[in-house]
Amino acid sequence: MQEEMEVELQRIKEKMQEEMEVKLKEQVEERKFELLNNIKSASTKSQSCIPRVMTQDLQEEVVIEFFSFDLLVNNDYYYKQKFENNYKDINVDSQSVERESISTDPYGILLSWNSSTHFCNWYGITCNPMLQRVTGLNLEGYKLKGSISPHIGNMRKFNLGDNSFYGKIPQELGRLSQLWNLSLANNSLVGEIPTNLTGCTNLRSLLLYGNNLVGKIHFQISCLRKLQKLSVFSNKLSGGVPSFVGNLSSLTHFSVSDNKLEGGIPQEICNLKSLTFLSLDLNRLTGTFPSCLYNMSSLSLISAPENQLNGSLSPNMFNTLPNLELLAIAMNQISGPIPPSITNASVLLVIDISENHFTGKVPTSLGKLQDLQYLSLYRNNLGDNSTNDLEFLNLLHLGGNKISREIPESLGNGLALLTMEHNRIIGTIPTTSGKFLNMQVLDLNANMLSGEIGPFIGNLSQLFHLDMGKNMLEGNVPPSIGNCQKLEHLDLSQNNLTLGDF
Repeated sequence: MQEEMEVELQRIKEKMQEEMEVKLKEQVEERKFELLNNIKSASTKSQSCIPRVMTQDLQEEVVIEFFSFDLLVNNDYYYKQKFENNYKDINVDSQSVERESISTDPYGILLSWNSSTHFCNWYGITCNPMLQRVTGLNLEGYKLKGSISPHIGNMRKFNLGDNSFYGKIPQELGRLSQLWNLSLANNSLVGEIPTNLTGCTNLRSLLLYGNNLVGKIHFQISCLRKLQKLSVFSNKLSGGVPSFVGNLSSLTHFSVSDNKLEGGIPQEICNLKSLTFLSLDLNRLTGTFPSCLYNMSSLSLISAPENQLNGSLSPNMFNTLPNLELLAIAMNQISGPIPPSITNASVLLVIDISENHFTGKVPTSLGKLQDLQYLSLYRNNLGDNSTNDLEFLNLLHLGGNKISREIPESLGNGLALLTMEHNRIIGTIPTTSGKFLNMQVLDLNANMLSGEIGPFIGNLSQLFHLDMGKNMLEGNVPPSIGNCQKLEHLDLSQNNLTLGDF
């Protein structure tokens, strides 16, 4: 009886083994077909978009998987089991290498990365619950220090931002065809942006800002047709703003600020019909804004201060920018009048056109921009009517112009900053200024103000900067100024003031 049972068990075992071999063979044949198609597809695509190394990777993958099939089918059950166990060990071990590349872990978040804990339960790891495959790694902001391991699984999200990783970005990242989000921002990475990132064909977000990356933004980036967010600001990138960025039809966010980019703003950028965020600050850009930029109705932010841009702004530019919330073009060489159409950008929150060569009057209709919180016209060649009907503002910066009028009574309670230094402001300081209970900075230096400083000044309890120097003020310094307990900077010099009972 025992002998018959053993025979039957052996027969069942052999049958199961045979079925397993057939199933494995079918799976490997399917995988072979898939990989060979990938190679064929890669060879027919543009070499600029599919680097040669990617084709080689696919060929190597075919060889490895073919070898794995032979190992599974042509050896006995013991070796099949051994291979499966080894495969699991390799999967875990490859992740362990990532830990070994990290030299500093001040919060001990990687203590869970050990062989006694399933890797899907490791801190920062996300797995597919059904397949138990790693789909994401998020170790953002833990002050980790080390290099980025080249042993990276094919995941969807890879986030090592806000740490202290150094060295180059591994070329192996280009093999992650399933990757959606890649963030290596705010580290100490060097070298160039890998050209073979084109292998990440599903990439939506590429965040490499706040590093020490050099070189140009390579053409291959234009092959990432699903890319929505490209942010490489605060690096050391050179060359120009690439015209091929216009091929990234899904792009909504483009930031290349604080680099060493030169040349003009390419017309092709206007092809980005979904673009909402355009940031070009702190470069060496020249020329004018492309006129087609004014037709990009999706834009909510245009930021290009501290460049060498010139020319004038189109009078009608704001008629087709209904969603614009921030316009920052300070510290350029832009001239001409402020476009009267600016009041059509009804959702504007911030306008900073300071330190340019704007001339003429500020449109009095600025008062229609009821959402406007910050207006800086500092150091231009602007004339009168600059402060009418602006009582809704929080911040008003008008220094360094040629304004020759009185301070209007209409300025409102919301102001926290009012700077009108280096103008030709005349008359007295309005007594209604006592209503500015939120005022923190008041700078009226170098004007032609006369009369006395009223006791209202003591009501400005939030004030920490007060500068009325270089005017023609007279009388006593009001004792009530002592109520300004937060005052850090006080300049009343070069007037005709006396201390009195102060």
